[in-house]
Parts: sequence; C-alpha cells; structure tokens
Amino acid sequence: MKLSANKTYILPTKFGLALGFVAFLVFIIAITFGHPFSYFITFFIVAIIIVCAFYTNNSISRLKSFSFKDEYVELGVDSSILFEVSSKEVGEYKNIETKVGKRGATKVSSVGEKNLKLRAMVNPSRCGVFSLWRVRISSTYPLGLFYAWKYIMPNKEAIVYPKRVRDKSSSYESEYVASEEESLDLNPESNDEFLDHRRFRDNDYWKHIDWKAYARGRGLLTKNFSGTSSKVKTIKMSSSDNLEKLGIVVNDVLDAFESNRDSILICDNEVVSRGRNLGHLNKCLRVLSQFGGRVE
Repeated sequence: MKLSANKTYILPTKFGLALGFVAFLVFIIAITFGHPFSYFITFFIVAIIIVCAFYTNNSISRLKSFSFKDEYVELGVDSSILFEVSSKEVGEYKNIETKVGKRGATKVSSVGEKNLKLRAMVNPSRCGVFSLWRVRISSTYPLGLFYAWKYIMPNKEAIVYPKRVRDKSSSYESEYVASEEESLDLNPESNDEFLDHRRFRDNDYWKHIDWKAYARGRGLLTKNFSGTSSKVKTIKMSSSDNLEKLGIVVNDVLDAFESNRDSILICDNEVVSRGRNLGHLNKCLRVLSQFGGRVE
C-alpha cells in the first residue's frame, strides 16, 4: 500500500531563534556604527538561516510515498510499527523522528539509499482491531535550526492482541488427517497403512471417508492412514475467557507459529482456523484481539 502525504509544517528551534536574535543584534550594530565586517557577519548568518530552512523543509516535504502493512501489536508492551519510504525520495542520509499520538515515544531512524525503513513506537492500552494510528515524521536536518514535520494517516490495521502469558498452556497434541488441499501432494498410489477411525470434520478430504461404515449406519467416519496423519497443536478457548486466559492462548498460537508447527484454534467447540502460515496467524490473533476488547 502506497500512502501519500503532502502538507509540511516548519518552525524555528530554540537554537534557530537564538541565532536569529544574534543576527538581529549584529545588524543593529552594523547600522549604528557602520562597520562593514558587521554587515558581512549579518548577511552570512542570514544566509545560513535561509539555506537551513530550505534543506529542513525539503528533507520532510520530499517524503511523500510510504509503504505500510497490517501490524500485530501486543497489549501493554512497547512495540514498533515498521514502514518504508521511497528510495527516489530519500536522497542523502538524515535522521527522521517518528511519533504516534501525543503521548507516544519518539523514535529516531537514520534513512538513506541503503536504509529505507522507519519505525514508530506504540504502546496500546486496549485490545481490538483498529486503523493504524496517525504517525508524525519530523526532522531538524541539517543543523537543527528549524523543525519540520508532517502527518501520515495509514489505512492499514493494527491488531492489538492480549498480552502473552508464558509458562502456561491451553493446548494439547492430537492427530489429524490432511485436508483436501494438503492431500493432493500425497502419492495416490501409496500403500499407507490404515490406523483407525475418527469422527468426520468439515475440512476432511472426502476420499478418506469410510462410506461402508456410513452405509451401515455408523455415521460419517474418517480413516486415519499412516501417511496422512500428523501431529497438530490443538488450542482451545472460550468466548467468555478473561484476559489472562486469552493471554495463555495467544502464547500457544505464537509458539506454534514461531516453531512452524501446525495448530488449530477452537473457540466454543468451533474451529476458528488451522494451519501454520501468516494467514492462519492473522485469523487467530484477530479473533483473540476482538474477544480481548470485549472483556476489558
């Protein structure tokens, strides 16, 4: 996602005001005594001020394109939002400050042709799925005489999930049969050994259903085979869980994702999501953040 921001503001810093006052005094002295060196000093200082004002304003105004993505943010923990600027707009290396909200912490990033990433620090106070917060970027480049800034309004989302509770677990190991999409990767002519039956799930491959057992009135049963069964981390939760219990579930979900293990999240005996990729993590954390916002 490319986001454009155009309006730039600029004000002198305390050091810039002091230097301007010095230039004014020198100019008064030059007028009073007619000393040519005083005129030279006055115009030299004024030239520095004008050039610095131009460069400071330009260092921010030329930054117009920013690439954001959805962010996963832990409740009550200092986290950073990462976004990039366009390489065509950066130019020479400079320090850019970022800040989210009035009470947010200021983060300084040095950007240039080889580093296009900016970070903004956040510490959310409640769970939920929100639009990404407004980010202020600013700079005093090159000499700190002026302070230029602008505001960026990303249209991506921040998923604020409950704080992780470690050293506890709500998961257990179980067997599952690969889904239809996964089963297509298996050899259909393999001689995998039949293990046992289990009750049918919505995401089971229909070829693994024991139709003979169904004809005998035993209901829909799925066959477990040695080549299609594997371990999955099953994580159970309830929509009425408090923040601490939700934090335990968050820890289990993140542990499974970080270790690249299949996991399945079950809420009120219904499957929320199963997998190991980023899409699965997004679904799980989104649900957990929404439930966290309700119980706060």
